[in-house]
Amino acid sequence: SHDSADITIRRNYIHAHNLWGHPDNIQFHNRVRNVRILDNVIINSGQAIMMEQCEDGLIQGNVIAGTGAVAVICGHRNVHRFRIVGNTIAFAGYGCISFTGTDYEVVGNILYPGCPSPCYSVANPQGFRADWNLLYKPPGLGGCFTAFARNWPRDFATHRKVSRQDAHSLCADPQFRNAPVAAAQTDGRRLLECTTAKLFVRGASAFAVGDNVEVRF
Repeated sequence: SHDSADITIRRNYIHAHNLWGHPDNIQFHNRVRNVRILDNVIINSGQAIMMEQCEDGLIQGNVIAGTGAVAVICGHRNVHRFRIVGNTIAFAGYGCISFTGTDYEVVGNILYPGCPSPCYSVANPQGFRADWNLLYKPPGLGGCFTAFARNWPRDFATHRKVSRQDAHSLCADPQFRNAPVAAAQTDGRRLLECTTAKLFVRGASAFAVGDNVEVRF
């Protein structure tokens, strides 16, 4: 934070920052420049990467999974000029990536929210480019496919028409191995009622009574 520059975070296992406060596995704020987040495993958090007042960055080659809110947040309309390349981002409670600034490149990623949330959301399309990604939402989960400049396309074809992005991207099941089919977040208002035999989840869920459920990834 606070005027930091030329930062590289590479080949770490970063996990389990959740519950109270501002539960981010990685957080940048207050005038940070030239960030490189490379080849990490980042799982089980409130939010995987939260940024504000941050410019010029690369997020590449990471596995990011299991967040209560958005996995990667380019937030507060003041995160600019980031490249998101070759990552797997999955099981994100409010969506895989949120873009609120300008000038982003999103290429070669697997984006699989695993819940009703969008694959990614874009507030301002200025300088935004996305292509050669694999985007997928399991059938029946509902919600929008992406969110793009006040449009909420419900499927991949409409997303491409509305956004004019992802011309060479695919919408297909990534066929993960040893991974959940879907994810859901526990209802924070009912945590004290949860037991080893009963969980309360918020919103729509793909789970049914009798399913095998893994908690906290």
